Parts: sequence; structure tokens; C-alpha cells
Amino acid sequence: MHVAQGKEQQLGLTLSLKKIYDDPSNPKSRIVAALDPLILYFNKLVELSRNSYYKNRPIASVKLGQRVTGKIEKVTPDWLVVQLQNNLLGIVSKNHYSENKKIGDKISGTIITTLLSIMHKISAKQNK
Repeated sequence: MHVAQGKEQQLGLTLSLKKIYDDPSNPKSRIVAALDPLILYFNKLVELSRNSYYKNRPIASVKLGQRVTGKIEKVTPDWLVVQLQNNLLGIVSKNHYSENKKIGDKISGTIITTLLSIMHKISAKQNK
């Protein structure tokens, strides 16, 4: 489930640490090379989470991995739009639900991203 609020702002990060990990010729530096950008990214997230501007936004009330329940507001061929708490909207990709869903149904899910730009790249087929 993707969660959005108002205007979208994006922060890009490569999700392919394997490219970074496989690149160095010295095997001992692989872990450091792969972890350094990840550590910087998480440190920036911590810094932003402490900023009062973000603390006072409804989207700050949800976290990655959190289980949420909402009511389906819209059904399209590619996704469901779900009304969540605090006036947030969740988007559920067709790859992440089964059965026929209709407007008004209550559903539960897990938040897997807050960036719409990477939501379509997350697929149930990745684990197969």
C-alpha cells in the first residue's frame, strides 16, 4: 500500500545496493561501499523525522510496515484508492490484492512505501 498526502515530493535512492556491492575490486570494501549510502539515507530520514514541519503532517502518523485499515473509495483496472485515518489516501496495486473488490469494502494492508514513484516497481512477482 502506498500512502500519499497532498503534493508529492520525492527523494530518490537507488534500491539496487547489489550494483554498489559488486562494483569494488577489493572484497573487504564491498560491505562498507554498500552500507555507507544506506547509512547516510537513514540518517537523513531520522533528521527529517525530527523536523517539526514533518511532525505536524498527517502522513507522519503512519510508518513503513504499519498495518492499516481503510475503506475503498475508488477501483481502477490498476489499483484501489483507499481512505485511511487522518484524511490520508492509500493506493493498492493490482499485484497486491486478490478477489473482486468494490467501493465501500473495508480492507487491511501493510504500508510498503510512501513514494508513489516506486510503488509501481514493487511487485508480488519479485519474491518468486
